[in-house]
Amino acid sequence: MTRHYFTLIVFSLIFSSLLGVKAEDSFLIDDFEDGLQSWIPINDKTHITFEIVSNPSICDENPSAHVLKCTRQPGSVNWAGVILRDVYSLLIGTDESEYSSATIKFMKESRGDVSFKLESGPDDETYESTVSYPSSSGWVTLTFDLRNATPGTYSDFFVMVDRDEDISSQRVVYIDEITLHKSQSIGESVEIDPNLQNGTGEEDSYKVVWQDLFDDNSLNPDYWNVEVRGDGGGNNELQYYEKENITVSTDESGNGCLIITAKKESRNGKSFTSGRLTTQNKVYFTHGKIEASIRLPQTANGLWPAFWLLGNDIESNPWPYCGEIDILEMGNQAAFSKGTQDRYFNGACHWGPLVDGGHPNYSKFNTWYYSLQDSNYHLYTLYWDDEKVSNIARMNREFLSAKLKD
Repeated sequence: MTRHYFTLIVFSLIFSSLLGVKAEDSFLIDDFEDGLQSWIPINDKTHITFEIVSNPSICDENPSAHVLKCTRQPGSVNWAGVILRDVYSLLIGTDESEYSSATIKFMKESRGDVSFKLESGPDDETYESTVSYPSSSGWVTLTFDLRNATPGTYSDFFVMVDRDEDISSQRVVYIDEITLHKSQSIGESVEIDPNLQNGTGEEDSYKVVWQDLFDDNSLNPDYWNVEVRGDGGGNNELQYYEKENITVSTDESGNGCLIITAKKESRNGKSFTSGRLTTQNKVYFTHGKIEASIRLPQTANGLWPAFWLLGNDIESNPWPYCGEIDILEMGNQAAFSKGTQDRYFNGACHWGPLVDGGHPNYSKFNTWYYSLQDSNYHLYTLYWDDEKVSNIARMNREFLSAKLKD
């Protein structure tokens, strides 16, 4: 099957791909061969039960004699699972002496996402890594990337067995060999020639159907609409959008690039100016892959750079009914109080109906393990089909995954 591939190359490209697991030093949290230790239910004791049982499917993937069986009942919260609290205090981070990933063996009846969560204490620093469960009825080993966690010592370890919101029948999940790993290389490093400007390329049957490399020294009016407005954009925005704040030039490597500039200056009752451009009614699609290589500014409180999509029918089908997919947003106020504004970002989906000022939505915030405002270009990719939306940063580092339902 040929898939459509939509690429918007804003800047030149040099990126790393992080794909599989190469274990070095590791720490086994539990293999459930010596009883339950101090595992307790997460919050919901009524609808989640667990016990040590004999491995129901001994195989090469998991030859263990005993495993943990978790049973989730209808009515349980979607963070139901188990927690091991205050048994170990372990350093999480990206240094060679710190643990940077976890592996857990699962066998379950459904495909709902699973999560591994860390806390440094009740209601203290926290980090959650969520993985989509593969289509498999047997044992699988899943890897949870912990490099985005705030470096430090963590003492509470959660396993959330099934992140589906609502279930209508009992679900059984088997868990084994919860292990932390040091000096993980989650895959091999892959460099992309910045002069090629082709992002992740035509991989996995994707074919390029549109791109803009900004190599013509001017904005292509067949692709782009430049907005001039100061109505607040529905978000109480403080800036006035002007054409003069959008330019096309070349970067240090001689590649064409689009530049959007925010300025502190008065214009038509606003104290700031900025730029906003869209492809509405000129370039639009349903399903495929779209990506942009972006050099982000140093965000101050109030700056909100974003790479996002709105339904092309917004004029006849107002927001949120038209739908919105935010591939990248940066500048959330919560990051400034923690000093992580250069690493804290999110992806999101919004849709109708609009009821009493609220609407259905899903978002995922992440604290990256290095700065995304380091004057380098970073690649942000959206994969979208009829079942799922996935946002990827720096090639194959998924930071938002949303399953689509009727």
